Amino acid sequence: MHMKYTSLEKWLLVDMAVFTIINIILIRALNPHFEVLSYVTPLRLFVFGLAVYRGANIISNEYVTFAIRKPFVREAVIDGKHVEEPREEGVRGLIGSLLYCPSCTGVWVAMILTYWYLFHPAVASIVMLMLALSGLERFFAYTFGRIKNYR
Repeated sequence: MHMKYTSLEKWLLVDMAVFTIINIILIRALNPHFEVLSYVTPLRLFVFGLAVYRGANIISNEYVTFAIRKPFVREAVIDGKHVEEPREEGVRGLIGSLLYCPSCTGVWVAMILTYWYLFHPAVASIVMLMLALSGLERFFAYTFGRIKNYR
C-alpha cells in the first residue's frame, strides 16, 4: 500500500467488515430467492461481468460521476492535466480510495447488481445489458482507435 495512505488501513478493515456483514445479512434473508441464480448461464455471466466492469469504470473514471467523487478526492493540475487523488485520511479518504479504484468499486457494483438481480431479475437484466453494451462499445472504440493509430 502506498505509504501516504497507511492511515486508511483501519478504514479499509471497516469497509471489508461492512461488506461481509451486508452479504451475510442478505444471503440469510434472500436464501429462497437463490434459485434465480441457477439460471445464470455462461453468456449471462459474461454480460454481468461486462456490466460490473462498465459500472465500476463509470463511477471511478467518467466525468459524469465526478460530482459523486468530488467530496472524497483532491483535485490537482499536474503538467496541465486535471488529476484526482483520494483524500489521505478518515472516512472520506476511505470512500475516495474505493471510488478511485475501479477494482474496489467493482466489488461493490457486483454485490449491488447481484442482489438487484435476485430481487428484480427482469429490471436488473435490462440495466446490466445496457451497461454490458456500453462496455463493448468502449472495447471496440479502444481497439479500433489502436488499429487506426497503428497505421
